[in-house]
Amino acid sequence: MKVIVKSKETIEINNKKIPISIDEACKIIKKAKPTVYTLVRKRQIPHYKNGKKLYFYEEELLEWISKGKRKTIQEIDEIVFQNRKRV
Repeated sequence: MKVIVKSKETIEINNKKIPISIDEACKIIKKAKPTVYTLVRKRQIPHYKNGKKLYFYEEELLEWISKGKRKTIQEIDEIVFQNRKRV
């Protein structure tokens, strides 16, 4: 199985994940290169280093984005209501 997806700039060959560059990571998370370097330095974004090279995996970046979901006011109200029931 050989799949090349140019729109997402990810290449999968035989179901193996291929690391992507910082330029591709910037496009996926829609952040500037200096911002991504800052996130890497603060260890706030999943990344890998081999020597001076910096690598990312698209799947991990998308998961990182989804973990940043903010709760809606309704969700917060529901949590508060549930906590008040316990007391």
